[in-house]
Amino acid sequence: MSAFSETLRTEVEQFGIRVLEFLPGAVRTGMNVESVTRIMAQAVDCPPYAPMARKQHELSKAANVVPIEIDEAARYMVDAVEAPYTRMRYGSDAPSTAMMDGWRKDGGEATIAAFIASLTP
Repeated sequence: MSAFSETLRTEVEQFGIRVLEFLPGAVRTGMNVESVTRIMAQAVDCPPYAPMARKQHELSKAANVVPIEIDEAARYMVDAVEAPYTRMRYGSDAPSTAMMDGWRKDGGEATIAAFIASLTP
């Protein structure tokens, strides 16, 4: 999905169309009642994936992940949509956006921006 978003952004930015990608962190919804932030992933039952599932569960417990309320996530996302276009990827709050920067250095922004600039007459 990220590659699709990057490609779409590259193709439509010349028309003034912005593409944003949201990778939400823990948001309190019915979906996360059984999320890996609360329980062990079912992948633990498959031997090749068991170590990963255990490690993910340990990290989630150690991080003491507390989901944010859905209206807080929505406000953060609306603010990102309405703000000047500075980046493509956002989390659902400042901490999840910052975590993304550590996971994928600068979100690939510099590379994508340079490529788009090279296409601009």
